[in-house]
Amino acid sequence: MDPAVLPRDPLTEARSRLERARAALESAREHVRQSTPRTDLLADRPDLLPVAGLSDDHPRRQAELARVVDEYQRAYDKTRRDRESLDPFTIPPELGKQIELYHFLHIEMKNSASEAQLIPMLEDSRLDELNKDNIKDRIEFLRSNCVPLELLHFNNCFGGRVAGCDQARWDRYIEFVRERYRCLKQESEGLREEYKRQLEEYVQAALSETRSRVDDARRAVAESSDACKHLLEEAGDLLEERMGLLLAERTRSQQAEFDSALSACKDARDQCISQFRTQLDQNNSTVQFEDFIPDGDHILRGELEY
Repeated sequence: MDPAVLPRDPLTEARSRLERARAALESAREHVRQSTPRTDLLADRPDLLPVAGLSDDHPRRQAELARVVDEYQRAYDKTRRDRESLDPFTIPPELGKQIELYHFLHIEMKNSASEAQLIPMLEDSRLDELNKDNIKDRIEFLRSNCVPLELLHFNNCFGGRVAGCDQARWDRYIEFVRERYRCLKQESEGLREEYKRQLEEYVQAALSETRSRVDDARRAVAESSDACKHLLEEAGDLLEERMGLLLAERTRSQQAEFDSALSACKDARDQCISQFRTQLDQNNSTVQFEDFIPDGDHILRGELEY
């Protein structure tokens, strides 16, 4: 034996040949499966030919559905972007000012309890007269710590001025601010949702033809999918049997090569084991497991070690 050739090398080469043969056989079998219409396999069954034709057409219909869905999605995104660019959502200016004002009050009221904290708020340009008067009354109350009886009122659910705000009325005013801010935000969100609804209506109307193609493609796929199920129920065993015969016929050479490679692989393995045992009997101290075992072959290693 050539000293440069290890006992494991023929087995490694035989296994490489086997893998190549296996891949070639699987590729050939898959080609036969993909290129053979079910109508060919059922040519003698006219009762099944219509559903067989639909079943054969299923992959094409699936591909067409994927294509039109992608086309629709790209058109949808572009149409929506273009529309939003031409007619973007905007909050009415007065509503925007009110939201900004009551957001400011909502935040400040949480942290403004003393006269020193309230006074700077009066300088804010966003403050309207109604809320400014309420804050002034609170400042006056804090300064005097008393409220004239004739001023103890709060008109129209805090729609009017709060005169002489003691703590209870001030708490109610803070609650009014919080609720007013919530209502304004809700109104803003309502306008946004209405804008989205109208935008969606516009886009759907603009893409009605494309959407119709998607719907048609989905119906076509559903039809061929049902045909596949029906064909499997009615003639699944017959199709499998006939496809098996066709595969055997059309992949005869690839199968022969695979069988030959498999036999060669078995012979190489047996030879490897035989050489190992022979050398082990001759000189136990010089035998190297690695010379006989291909990389990663734990089964063969276990057999030789045993």
